[in-house]
Amino acid sequence: MDTKKSYLSSPSDALIRPVFILCILCFLTCCSGKPFLKSSKKARALELFNQAEFFFHQSEYSSALDLYQQAEHLNPALPTLYHRIGLCYAKTRFYDKARDNFLKELTANPENWDAHIDLGMVYSRMARVEQAEREYRFVLKNDPENYKGYLNLGILLINKLDQVSAGIAQLEQYLKWAPYSKKRSRIEAWIILLKEEFENPDIENSEHKNTPKADPEEHAPVRVENQNVAPGEDEEDQDGEKDTQENNTPEIDVIDH
Repeated sequence: MDTKKSYLSSPSDALIRPVFILCILCFLTCCSGKPFLKSSKKARALELFNQAEFFFHQSEYSSALDLYQQAEHLNPALPTLYHRIGLCYAKTRFYDKARDNFLKELTANPENWDAHIDLGMVYSRMARVEQAEREYRFVLKNDPENYKGYLNLGILLINKLDQVSAGIAQLEQYLKWAPYSKKRSRIEAWIILLKEEFENPDIENSEHKNTPKADPEEHAPVRVENQNVAPGEDEEDQDGEKDTQENNTPEIDVIDH
């Protein structure tokens, strides 16, 4: 009887244990809330990124860009995010913004060779040909089997620098490293045309007159490790329309998404 009496001696004693447990639960909730919130943000960012990928591959670049930027707000460390944002800007011809985002991507991932190549394309569009060439050569120095680097460099040398023989050599390297490219026949046809125009001794004073130019540009997908489809360099409009002033240009549309 005395033991029971002492246990219930104070009415507040019965509340101490539940209140104490409640305080512990509140403390644990506060401590674990931030990691949970951070994890949910990352999950949502990845979901937005994947949605953006769908629109990107449907060539709906404005919609894709909006979703990529929402993902950036939640998790700017998403792999290839800035590369994709840069591609959206390049597709819609905002070359300054494209360049800035490619540079952000390369700061985080300096061995993203596709981003280097796309940066080179943007430099070429901005008439910064030396910087474009530097990007392509940097890729080939570090990744000698990079067929996209050979193709882009070859087109740049021919179209922008009038170095036809050197450009043909790069295109031939492209054919070597991309034997199953869907565009192979068109690249080969262009090489034949170039050689006939510039290496035939019977054609007098033809060099630098009517250079056959390639019109091959759309952007490469980020993940192309198992594909033999290469990007072009920089002569096709970003929306896929060809420049009309080169009526004798072989059709070389060397990107598939």
